[in-house]
Amino acid sequence: MAYCRYLPVAFHIGANMRRNIGKNLAVFFLLLLCFFLVLTGYFIDRKEQKELVLLQEKYERQDKELGELQEQLSQKRRSWHDIKPKGFVILAFSEENQHLMDSIKPEMEKRGLTGTVVIKNKGNVAKEEIEKWTHAGWDIALGGEIGREKEQREQFLTDFKKFSEECKTYNTQTPQGFFFNGGEASHGKRLLYPIMKEYSYSMAVMFAQNEKQLNYSVNQEYGELKECQNISLRRGYDVVHNILEQVKTQGVPVVFSDFGKDNQMEISQEASIEGLTEILDFIQEEQKTGELKAGSIQQYLDYLSEIEEEKQKAKKEYEIFEQEIKEKRKEIQNTYE
Repeated sequence: MAYCRYLPVAFHIGANMRRNIGKNLAVFFLLLLCFFLVLTGYFIDRKEQKELVLLQEKYERQDKELGELQEQLSQKRRSWHDIKPKGFVILAFSEENQHLMDSIKPEMEKRGLTGTVVIKNKGNVAKEEIEKWTHAGWDIALGGEIGREKEQREQFLTDFKKFSEECKTYNTQTPQGFFFNGGEASHGKRLLYPIMKEYSYSMAVMFAQNEKQLNYSVNQEYGELKECQNISLRRGYDVVHNILEQVKTQGVPVVFSDFGKDNQMEISQEASIEGLTEILDFIQEEQKTGELKAGSIQQYLDYLSEIEEEKQKAKKEYEIFEQEIKEKRKEIQNTYE
C-alpha cells in the first residue's frame, strides 16, 4: 500500500524528466542549428570575400593594363609635340665687303658653313656672280636704303620689283629675305611688305633697339613673313654669345651680319671683322653639340620644312597608334567582363 502511495510521485517525476529531456534536446538542436547557420554564413562570407578579392584583383589588373596603354599613348603624343626647331644662326655678308671672297668665305668653308650674300637693291651684281655664289651653296638676299623722300621711295620700290622679277630668270633660287637699312624698318614695312608677299619673300631682317634682347616674330598678315633680328658681328664675341644663348633657349633664328646699324652696306673701305674666327669657332662647336644650326636664309627655310615634315609624320604615326590603343582597350575591357 505504501508503494502505491508513491506511484503518482514517480510518474510526476518521470514526466518532468521527459519534459526536461525534450527541452534539452530542443535546445541542443536549436544550438546545433544556430551553429550550422553560423558555420554556413561563415563559409558564405569567406566565399564572397574571396570573390570580392578576385574581383578587385581583376579590376586592378585591368586598370594596370589600361594605364600602361594610356602612358604609351601619352609618350607617343609627347614625342610628336616635342618636335620643334632648334635655334638657327643665319650668317649674312654684304657683297660690298672686300674681304668676303679672300677672307670670310674661306674661313666659312673651313668649318663647313655657308651663308647669305646681301645685294643692294640697285642690283649692281652680275647674274653670273649671283649664280656663282648660289652654286657654292650660298643664297642671296636684297637690302638697301628705302629713303624718306617720296621720289627716293618710289625709285626704291621700282628697283625692288625689277630686281625681284629678274631673279626669277636666274638659274638659282629667288631671294627669300630683305635686309632693312638702319632704323628704316619702322616706316619701311608698310611700303615693302605687300610687295614682299607678292614675290613670296619669307624673311624681313631688321636691327633691334636692344641688342641684348632677342626679338623674333611672324607676321601672319603677309604670308607668315618672318621678322628676324640682325646683330652685327662687329659687336664682338660677348654680344654674340649672349644672343646665342637666347637663340638656343627660344629655338628661333637670328641673323649675324658683317655690317652695323649705322653703316649697313657702306662698308667697302672698312677693315675685316675682328674676332670673326673666334665667333665662327663658337658657332661650329654649338653645332656639334646639336644645340644650334647655322647657315643661310634658304637653309633655315629648308630646315623648317624638314621639321614640319617630321612633325606631320609623327602626327600620322600618333593617330595610327591612337587607333591601335582604342582597339586594345576594347580587347582588355571585353576580357575582364
